[in-house]
Amino acid sequence: MANPFRLPTESTPPTTASAMVRAALGALGVLVLANLAAGPFLAQATPNEGYRLIAEKWRLVEAQTAPVDWLLLGDSSCNQGLDPAGFRAAGLGSALNLCTIGDLLTLNDAWMLDSVIAHAGPPRRGVVVTHVYDMWHRAPNPSLLGKVPLPWGFWAQGAAAIKLRPEQQWRVLLARYAPLYEESASLATALRAGPGAWSPGPVTDAAGFKAEVEANPEAVAKDVRAHQAFVAKAHFKLSAANEAGLEALLTAADARGFDVYLVNSPLIEGLDADPAFTGYYADVVASLQAHVAGHRRAHLLLAAPMTFPAAEMVNADHLTVAGAERFTARVIDEIGRSAADGAGQPR
Repeated sequence: MANPFRLPTESTPPTTASAMVRAALGALGVLVLANLAAGPFLAQATPNEGYRLIAEKWRLVEAQTAPVDWLLLGDSSCNQGLDPAGFRAAGLGSALNLCTIGDLLTLNDAWMLDSVIAHAGPPRRGVVVTHVYDMWHRAPNPSLLGKVPLPWGFWAQGAAAIKLRPEQQWRVLLARYAPLYEESASLATALRAGPGAWSPGPVTDAAGFKAEVEANPEAVAKDVRAHQAFVAKAHFKLSAANEAGLEALLTAADARGFDVYLVNSPLIEGLDADPAFTGYYADVVASLQAHVAGHRRAHLLLAAPMTFPAAEMVNADHLTVAGAERFTARVIDEIGRSAADGAGQPR
């Protein structure tokens, strides 16, 4: 009778250098194939709305074949704060909202503008660039740079060129070609959600605007506390990357003959009464004004921010669709009045 506790005998083949190389290459091949499969899957199924938003807006860039009247560039405060429909309704012509997220900085604004010009020509009337006040100090995020669909090395080319350290370039590489590593949490979430969640709808409408219907007073209050904590200990300095992107935008406007309007984002009412906030914000505005002053086709609008009640906001600087309607109308009004004030004058 066989001993039920007897362990099986393993037979290990002789190990050779060539066998080890073949095993390593085989494992590497499996890893490469898995990443190749995960990339297209996540492009359709990722629950990461920021990544989906970047992809959607760049698809809009690549789809352009004729110039629009207005390009709207910037971060998510613009994505859900400036509605192209308002430009059409005001008789200002066509507008396209290409705003993404703050951590892509003004670099992405400049790269998008260059790409639109290459695809369709410069905007006929102008570019509106809208950012939150606490974006201007930030440094590049290599993981997000990996989501910009431009040829490898794009960050070191053109008017908005920046230098990335080797470790930053490695992170860009991983973000672009190794989704199993960079997006493991998103992949796990998508797989758990099942096939019914693998074809999420578009983040924005056809003109690139995201309409947020419901206000979120609790998130607004929490975000206000975070902003107060930030300005209490921060001292503003414009980041080199943002300066490069901003100067590229303003220089393109001078060269191509359209106007650029820098717009400060919406803001929750009351935050602008905090002394630490007003001091930090004034430094941001002074820096932007100094850059605008050197360019004849540049304008700074809403030097004093337009404020909104919590009932029209989803956080401290992002609007519901009701707030966006008022913000869009105000920006359009400021654009109309800026001509009388002269280029570069803040309002």
